[in-house]
Amino acid sequence: MAAKADGARWQSAGSWLYLIVAGSLVGYTCYVWLLHATTPARVATYAYVNPFVAVLLGCTIGREAFSHELLVAGHVRRPQRPQAKRWGRKNG
Repeated sequence: MAAKADGARWQSAGSWLYLIVAGSLVGYTCYVWLLHATTPARVATYAYVNPFVAVLLGCTIGREAFSHELLVAGHVRRPQRPQAKRWGRKNG
């Protein structure tokens, strides 16, 4: 029984390490590509979009439950029309 538990620990640790390394590489690569492909203001929206994508994937692929609390938390997390300030010279 102890051998199974020890094997499960190593498998869990390996899976965790894989998620950290692979997730970081994919995420960072996509982020750098996006910085080159569009404006920094648009790139900053990833912080607002990623949680919703994660919930959507968790509910569809991971078959996680979509609860009332999750809906409320998503609404609280959503920004209320952020206003971008434009820096530069004023005309006139």
